[in-house]
Order: sequence, then C-alpha cells, then structure tokens
Amino acid sequence: MCVSLFVSCESDVKKGPFRVGTERYESLLDAVKAASDGDTIYLEEDASTKGYIISKDITLDLQKHTLTLADSKSGIIIFRNKTLILVGSGNIVAGAGFTGRHLIHALGTVKLLNTNVYAQGYETGALSASSGSIVIFESSHILADEGQQAIYLSGDSYCYINTFGMIEGTVKTEGGSVVDFRNANLSTEKLKFDYESSKYNSVKAIRVSTMLYEEYEGSFNAVEEAERLNYDHEAGVVFYDKGNNDDGWRYMMAANVDMHIRADNLLTADPSDKCGAWFCDRLTLTTNKGTYDDWFLPSIGELQLMYENLRTNYIGALDAEFYSSSTEYDYDYEELNNACTLYFNSPYKGQLHVVDRVNCYCPVRPVRRFSDPV
Repeated sequence: MCVSLFVSCESDVKKGPFRVGTERYESLLDAVKAASDGDTIYLEEDASTKGYIISKDITLDLQKHTLTLADSKSGIIIFRNKTLILVGSGNIVAGAGFTGRHLIHALGTVKLLNTNVYAQGYETGALSASSGSIVIFESSHILADEGQQAIYLSGDSYCYINTFGMIEGTVKTEGGSVVDFRNANLSTEKLKFDYESSKYNSVKAIRVSTMLYEEYEGSFNAVEEAERLNYDHEAGVVFYDKGNNDDGWRYMMAANVDMHIRADNLLTADPSDKCGAWFCDRLTLTTNKGTYDDWFLPSIGELQLMYENLRTNYIGALDAEFYSSSTEYDYDYEELNNACTLYFNSPYKGQLHVVDRVNCYCPVRPVRRFSDPV
C-alpha cells in the first residue's frame, strides 16, 4: 500500500501546463485528444506549442498566461463546423521558428473574449478565415506589424468585431467575405484596409464606431464627411441615400436597437392604441453627439432597403427572424387587420410575410430621416 501511495504521489508531481478536468498534459495536442466536445482546457502556466488542427468544440482558458506558437509551419487551425473559444485575458503569440502565414486560422469558428493575438516581430499574420468566422469581443487586441495582416478573410468568411481593444495591421477581404466593426478602438495610423475582388464581394461598407468606411476605387477609405452628415453609429447606421434633399431629407438611418411589440399594437390606426408607430415616435436615443427623437415605423419598402443594404452585408445587427412594417394588408378586403413583415433571418429571408395582428409578437426596428445639415 505504501508503494502504491508513493507511485501516485510521484505521478502527481509530473504535471504539464494544460489541464482538462483534474488531469494535466504536457502538450496542447495531448490535452485536445483527451478532451470531449464542450470541454475547457486550462493553461496553468506560460507554455509553447506547435500548430495543431482542433477538430472538437473546445474552450481554451488562458488564465492570463501566454501560449507561444513556435517551431511550427502552421498555426492553430479550427476544423470545419467546429468552434474554438479563447478566454481568460491571456495571449497567443508567435515564437522562434514559427513560419505559418497566420497564428490562428478558422475553417470553423474562433471566438476571442478578452484574448490578445500578437504577431509582431515575424513575417506572419494574426487571424485568418476561409469559409469560417471570427468573432472578437471585449478588450481583445489583434496586433501585427505594419504591412502584415491583423485579419485576413477569404471565401464566404465573416468577421464580427465588438472590442475596446486595439487592432493594428492590415485587414484584408477577398471573395464574398464580410467584416463588421462595432465599438472598435481603431488605430487610424496603423490600421489599413486592403479590399480586393469588389465585383464579387458583398461588402459595401465597414461599420466603425463613429466613422463609416465605404467602397471607393477598390479600397476602403474613411469618409471625412461622416461627422458632417450625422453618421452617428452609436444611434444607428445609415442604409439609404436618395441623392437629393427633396421633401427635406436625403438619408435614412436604422436605429441600433430592436423593439418587440405585440402585433395588435403594431399598426398605425390609432395612436391611443399604443401601436408600433406610437412606440417608434416616442423612442429617444441619446449619444455623446446629441439626442435623436425623430424615429418612425418603416414601411415594407423601407424594410426591403434595410434588408438589401444592411442585412445582406451583415451590418446593423438585424438578428430577428423577421421585422414588422407600418404597411397593412387586407385578406378579406373588409378590414386591415394584418401586418406586412419581411424575413431577415430564416430559410425565407428576403421574402414578404403577413401576420395576424392579434396573434403575433413582432420585432420592430425604428428608422429616421435626415438631410445634410450644412
């Protein structure tokens, strides 16, 4: 019994930096092999690893430690239809001997929550995706050297960024890829956009906290008159420019919030009924630029513009299955008791949908019109 106890203690001393449950492993490869879908791997101390294909749904908690990719020809690759979640306020960095094009490459999905990816000092990039997706939240920093790629997207990949961290390097998109910035603390001197294949690319604008980047001569350039034209992205995002100031307005903006209203309170017949138009009319959004209180319920035609110019480009966080309009529809030609809606996220996206105002709970996205204030 003593011998058995001694062996157990000796075995417990030999611990690696990667922990799955109560067991610890010397390499990330061994930890991933031992983990099951949905498991968390904890980094107990700073460690080095080689590139590896992750073919399971894994959370890697860095616990404020640094994981160095060294002596490797490729980075961490997330397999198709799999997700790697990086948490724990730690760092993924390039080390001596790393020759891969990017530290992390997504064929599936990679989500970074308070995680830093540093590719400085090496001829390599930080993040890439091809037919996969990258999601970056909170205070994550994505840094590459000047001329190197902080983010590279190809195929039909998608990148969503909502971070108060820093992004430095080149953001490059090809094919049908899309990048959507929210609240990004961008280094205007160090962040560049390299936009290619515009004929086939669905991106028409990159949404950045208080600045709009638009397609211009094959590249994305900051629109200097964004402030002058009241593009306030804390309040919403512009989705239509009719090109003139007829009727006292030129631009239309969708609010950055949804409201959920029962369909029997949706239509515009009687404001005392607290209909959808009543709620939109009373919406007030205050930002650091001012207060906006001129919202209204969009028509079905205006919803279609929102779908074509925002949703198809993954802009505006239009995540509801469908949105309701102020347009009414009469099945029996006697009473307008149905609301016209438009599918934004379903197998029927882009198609008209009519709901019974008595039996449906409807999401609404308010809009406003404004003109060049000059």
